[in-house]
This record gives sequence, C-alpha cells and structure tokens, in this order.
Amino acid sequence: MKVQYFEGGMYKHMCPACGYLHYIPVHYPFSNGNQWFFNGNLEKPTFDPIISINEYCNYFIKDGFIEYSVNCRHHLAGCKVELPELKLKNYRIY
Repeated sequence: MKVQYFEGGMYKHMCPACGYLHYIPVHYPFSNGNQWFFNGNLEKPTFDPIISINEYCNYFIKDGFIEYSVNCRHHLAGCKVELPELKLKNYRIY
C-alpha cells in the first residue's frame, strides 16, 4: 500500500525526499482551504492538483509516482520516483 486513510478525511504517504509522512486532505479542506482530488487507488494513487507542503516539498502524485517540482529545495528536485510502500509499524499489545 502506497497511501493510507488517516482520520479527518486525509490520506498519508511517505515522502522519499524528506523522509516524513505527509497528510493530504481529500474529504475536507485544511484550515487554509487546500483540498485535493484522490483517484481512490491505494497502490497507484493520483492526487490533483500539485501538493505544496512547504518550500521544500512541492510535487504531483500520479499513478503511484511522485514528480517533484524543479523548485524544490532537496536532492530529488526535478525527479520522478516511485512512491514508496507505506510501512505500518507493528505494535505490541500488553
């Protein structure tokens, strides 16, 4: 699975450029009004429009690939890479 549903109508994914989870609101907008369309495919997700997390991460997610903007401020600027599998942690129940 490349993306996973998260509470509040958002989906999360791992960003290979910065190594953090990013949350994308689909069902309800963020407080700043940002909201995205999601094609519903957890293995080959597409979100539209461009995702702007901050000045470091600006990208498209199309058919399971991240296409980073050339204006990003990290090592994957201008690159297209496969969206990594979302690893879910195993929790012990005591």
